[in-house]
Amino acid sequence: MNRNLLHCILALSSAAASFAVAPAQAAGEAPARVHVDIRLAERSPENVEQRVTLPLEHALIKMPGLLRMKSSSAQELCRLELEFEGGATEQRKAQVGAEVAAELARSKIEPRTLSIELGPAHML
Repeated sequence: MNRNLLHCILALSSAAASFAVAPAQAAGEAPARVHVDIRLAERSPENVEQRVTLPLEHALIKMPGLLRMKSSSAQELCRLELEFEGGATEQRKAQVGAEVAAELARSKIEPRTLSIELGPAHML
């Protein structure tokens, strides 16, 4: 397995285990969404859409409890926002992280950075 991808997977596992409570959670509200940001090296928006965004959408659409998914592709960037029944949880975040890592490995995509966070609806 590629070293960078392995580091991303390990970082996601660590992040899921040690997630700091977001301000919305502190106020008693559950985070609304799981946000995914993937930064890539020198890819046109069209290339990002075809090689990264669409395959991720196809992989994530099968997740149980998924209500909505929004995505955007830009120069060197893929963004996804997922809304689940009952809100976003650490378990959902970990599931999304595993699916994203598996799809990136299948597609042989090496992201510069990969961020998966819980938060409010705001991205797209």
